[in-house]
Amino acid sequence: MVHFLVIRGYPLLTRRLPALWSSERVELQLSYRVGAGLLPRVLELCTAAGYKVLRVRVDRAPWKGRDRTTRIVRAEEEARPADTGVAEVVLALEGAGDVLRLVGEISELDGVLGADAGHDLDASD
Repeated sequence: MVHFLVIRGYPLLTRRLPALWSSERVELQLSYRVGAGLLPRVLELCTAAGYKVLRVRVDRAPWKGRDRTTRIVRAEEEARPADTGVAEVVLALEGAGDVLRLVGEISELDGVLGADAGHDLDASD
């Protein structure tokens, strides 16, 4: 009798509850002021929200001007105090959490200039 219930009931149950086990890949983009120690806090919020961090990419905003020579960029880096500037971060996440709520929590952190999320376009990694 128990065998019959498991054989018949399990497929019905799994068909009706796929959202509980499905996970999606999302890409979270944020920018924040460097020096406040925000990246560890952001990673903590991501994992607490039910996401696994797959990839982290951090860029400092002054590096956007890549058409300038490396020597000029390095001179600007050396002249600037270490705790100033803006970092732009892209996180690839996987999980079944509420991404809109996560973006809202991250946006409210002091020093965060902006946060947004979308589907991970580079999910083939």
